[in-house]
Amino acid sequence: MVFDIKNNIILNIECKYISQDFCAKDLKNTMEKLFGKNENDKSYIRQVLKRQKYLVENIEKIVNNLKFEFQPQIRVIPIFLTYTSNIFLKNPLIKSDIVYVTLNEFESYLKSL
Repeated sequence: MVFDIKNNIILNIECKYISQDFCAKDLKNTMEKLFGKNENDKSYIRQVLKRQKYLVENIEKIVNNLKFEFQPQIRVIPIFLTYTSNIFLKNPLIKSDIVYVTLNEFESYLKSL
C-alpha cells in the first residue's frame, strides 16, 4: 500500500508477474489464476477485491492507528500491476474499479493522479 497524504489517496497495489502465454491451455490457466474458476476461488483479482472492501470499510481506523493526517473522503484506489499485459487484463472478466497497469504504464498513471 502507498499512502499519499498530500493528495488524500491510498493506493492498494497488487503486483504479479504474469508469464506470456504461448497456447490456449496456458491462456486458460492464466485466466483461472487471475479470475478463478468460480466465485469461491481465491484468485488474484478476488483477493484484491476482498482487500479493497476491507480498506474502504475500515479506512478511518487504519489512518487513525497509523497516525496519518488525511482529510475526510480518502480515496482508496485498487491497482493490479504486472510486468506485461494480456487480453484478460485489457478486458477483465470481473467488473470492478481495479486499475490494470503494466510496469511501463505505472509512472505515467501515478503522475495522472
